Amino acid sequence: MEANPELPEWLREFEKAWLVIPLKPGDELVGFVVLATPRVQFKLDWEVVALIETAAHQAASYLIQQRNEEALLEARKLDAYNRMSAFVVHDLKNMVAELSLTIKNAERHAANPEFQRDMLETVTHVTIRMQRLLMQLTAGTVLIDQPTAVSLDEIIRHAAAPK
Repeated sequence: MEANPELPEWLREFEKAWLVIPLKPGDELVGFVVLATPRVQFKLDWEVVALIETAAHQAASYLIQQRNEEALLEARKLDAYNRMSAFVVHDLKNMVAELSLTIKNAERHAANPEFQRDMLETVTHVTIRMQRLLMQLTAGTVLIDQPTAVSLDEIIRHAAAPK
């Protein structure tokens, strides 16, 4: 191989390089293949050129398909990240709302022992939820609580008791 300053250094150092085949299924160059000097001499006729072109087209198609699959995977990851972010933001908004309401009510009911117990319960509950959220984020997954049965009677009585 003659020294050619237009060739990249790594290709000039590849002494066995014989043929560089562009992988261009359309107007875009997606790669290239470097063939080493053949072990057996043969004539580079139209049949060999057609075979090389067919193989190059097939290889280019596989590269484009792989690139598209990677782009799709990246889009899916971004979508999952966006969904997880929406979940986290929603959960944080709820926790902030609970704490804000507690602080607002603390100004009026700070002396009430029942309110103090309820406030501690709320802060404890929010703290536990924040810890769980942090654990889920650290682990890389967000688990949604499984539905559980609740007693509406008990919730209504608890909510109405201070009134």
